[in-house]
Amino acid sequence: MDDRSLAHLEDSLQQAGRMLAYPAMPDLAAAALRPQTAPRRPRPALRLAWAAAAVLALAASLLAVPDVRARVLEFLQVGGVHINLPAEGVSKFISTKRLAKALEQYGEIVPLADLQGIVSLAQARREAGFEIALPNYPTGLGEPDRVYLQGDDGERYAILVWMAPDDAKVDMAVYILGPGVQLSKTQPDAVERLWVHDSLGALVVGNHFLQTHAGTSAGVLVQAPALIWQLGELTYRLEANRPVPELLRIAESID
Repeated sequence: MDDRSLAHLEDSLQQAGRMLAYPAMPDLAAAALRPQTAPRRPRPALRLAWAAAAVLALAASLLAVPDVRARVLEFLQVGGVHINLPAEGVSKFISTKRLAKALEQYGEIVPLADLQGIVSLAQARREAGFEIALPNYPTGLGEPDRVYLQGDDGERYAILVWMAPDDAKVDMAVYILGPGVQLSKTQPDAVERLWVHDSLGALVVGNHFLQTHAGTSAGVLVQAPALIWQLGELTYRLEANRPVPELLRIAESID
């Protein structure tokens, strides 16, 4: 475990800590001046603050153990997507040069020949068991050209596909994972944590396989950059050959 990996881990913990909704602390001075009566149990808000502090302290003490740190840094979980991390772990940023190289060398986005379960958008919305919302950006994007409904009853996910103008290849794909669905990614070249809406997501760059969490199939080879985030009970995955600001804008247009 090197200093760089520990720095990434510390940064992730700090970000998670900032997301905790701490309740307002009670006015201790005013309480001390009031006439003393029988001892009172701590208020729920104060107990919640103590519990949150205890959880963070426990996490910090566990991460002081090398074996625990190593196992934590081996993967990243974003909603229903389990990402096996590269050796350097999570980077604070992916350099423009590195991302440009990845964008230039991207391969096929969602090999449609490997997919089954094509349905209409209306049918997918009836049968999925969760809301299928569409991006509102880019302007005039419209409905997907193809929709695939995957998985079994109760654990389904949808793949929305927009084709390039020549209809020869996929231009953009959005995965929507219903509650309980778990997908797994093998090690990509790089992973960056970033904010999507108000939650921490991940940008994944580099060739890797996307498969069901159980690993029962060989999976689909992913070559284009993919942005992953969680919104409520659903997990989203956007795959497209676009710069990061563009990916974020598309992602945040889904609500």
